[in-house]
Amino acid sequence: MKNRWLKRILIGLLVASVLVYLVFTFSPWPKALIIRAAFNKEADKTNERLARYLTGSLHSFLDESFDDANKNARLDVYIPDSAYKQQKKLPAIIWIHGGGLISGNKKQVSNYAQILAAKGFTVIAIDYSIAPESNYPQPVKESLDALAYIVRHAERFCVDTSTLVLAGDSGGAHVAAQVAAIVTDAQYANLVKLKPKVSPSQLIGLVLYCGPYNLDQMNGNGSFSGFIQTVMWAYSGKKNFSADPYFQTASILNYLGPHFPASFISAGNKDPLLSHSLSLSRKLVSLGVPTDSLFFPANHEPGLPHEYQFNLDLKEGQLALEKSVLFIQQLVKKRQSSM
Repeated sequence: MKNRWLKRILIGLLVASVLVYLVFTFSPWPKALIIRAAFNKEADKTNERLARYLTGSLHSFLDESFDDANKNARLDVYIPDSAYKQQKKLPAIIWIHGGGLISGNKKQVSNYAQILAAKGFTVIAIDYSIAPESNYPQPVKESLDALAYIVRHAERFCVDTSTLVLAGDSGGAHVAAQVAAIVTDAQYANLVKLKPKVSPSQLIGLVLYCGPYNLDQMNGNGSFSGFIQTVMWAYSGKKNFSADPYFQTASILNYLGPHFPASFISAGNKDPLLSHSLSLSRKLVSLGVPTDSLFFPANHEPGLPHEYQFNLDLKEGQLALEKSVLFIQQLVKKRQSSM
């Protein structure tokens, strides 16, 4: 009897092991959900730590739907209270959150968005559908829809539609860069099969932190390599994502042109995606696109990880915030002087 039960247990364990192997081999879901849980936990903590830096009084519109047919299409708006009371139109920063395209939400950047708004901007944090539930290019499409909604509701949101700035971190930076290319390059928009929802003249600049911009650079060693494989499989919907011609259009570095908006680019010296930001900066400079950047020496201490900019306890995080705000203010001043 004892041997019979032992045999059943061993067979059960073997069957379970085979099933787990098959699920992990033929679907990105298990690993994606594990990564999502870890990323969301850390992002929530990061947002909470930023609460101590909140200043000023803001008016907010929270959890607005920008597409009633899509439960994921939501946005939050933060406006300096004085500007809202006077119905003064402000430059708008539209922030697209990170999370590796498989996690994250607008709430996780809510405190950073409010910190930016206190500097004199209307700041809008948008949500989008994440993978594996949704695949490329759904987040790009939804971000374009959000832009259209913001412009339609510019009066209510105190937005100066002639001074729109797209911003994003990590996967959100990638989406922001694609949106900018679609808005400013009709040929690329046709290639991706998405239509711009604002005019090129309305989008005056980008602020991009720690993003991936080139599929050819999506490599790495050890756990990071496995992470990249999972994310790209989940986002593309194809395990062999590099062989998909349409998914190759996500390699925004290969589709940049001279009309791309002025850009501020940064990443930490220990960010595994640092090479992407460096390549993007070099490419834009070579195209004559006004480009500002914040990078650190390889031996900089402390080592600055992915998403370092959200750590305002570090002087480097404070510097990134300061330079981002100055970059946007200079763009606004230039636009206003040309009108």
